[in-house]
Amino acid sequence: MIKPFDLSSQYYDLLYHDKDYEGEATYIASLLERHGCRAEAGETPPSLLELGCGTGAHAEILCRQGYDIVGVDQSQEMLDQANRRFTQLADLQFECHQGDARSFRVDRQFDAVISLFHVASYQTTDKDVAGFFQTASAHLKPGGIFAFDLWYGPAVLTQLPTTRIKRVNDDNIEVVRIAEPTLLERQNLVEVAYTIFVTNRATGVIGRIQEKHRMRYYFEPEIKMLANAAGLHIANEEEWLSKKEPSVDSWGVAFVCRKS
Repeated sequence: MIKPFDLSSQYYDLLYHDKDYEGEATYIASLLERHGCRAEAGETPPSLLELGCGTGAHAEILCRQGYDIVGVDQSQEMLDQANRRFTQLADLQFECHQGDARSFRVDRQFDAVISLFHVASYQTTDKDVAGFFQTASAHLKPGGIFAFDLWYGPAVLTQLPTTRIKRVNDDNIEVVRIAEPTLLERQNLVEVAYTIFVTNRATGVIGRIQEKHRMRYYFEPEIKMLANAAGLHIANEEEWLSKKEPSVDSWGVAFVCRKS
């Protein structure tokens, strides 16, 4: 079965070249610090497990900010790109593993687990989400924290998803991505059909990629129930980046859960 990003992963960094990874990583670091996980000069670096690390863009910045990070992603192509990234950064160490966020296990516990860029929303069934929280809980030290972001149901149902077109290019290719969403309100899902056109700038040859991504949107009561079942409790929730109280304007919301 083709999984999200199986076909488009080689264009991932180009498609998101304008994403503010620096600002997001700094925000996550501040979120961790507010909950007692702080990187201090001269001290042992706090340990982080990142579920869905992708190409390592957030991890690179967090490593520079003093965190010791282990990454996990189900896409080997993404991990290959992450390894190429860190091979060029001799001063930084990053360990990464291929694995599923719902079932990955390593014989180590961490000060914090993070999962960014809506990885939580790719967990589309209650069984998926339960496994996701259990993975986080299994790798947290007692009192450790799990920080993640997701699509927030009240905002999704108020704003409603719309078709979006993105165009990017580099010296070799031009990429046009069309995202056409379908709201599956009885399942708390949005199915996004991606059509990606890739043009070789030297030859003019155009390739086409099609993928479907199912994204789950959440409400606080279900997050509380599913987190509690994994031995976690909600310590904080806020609008992604702004730190405001979540509202119908908050498509992205960050949660922090603490291990009992």
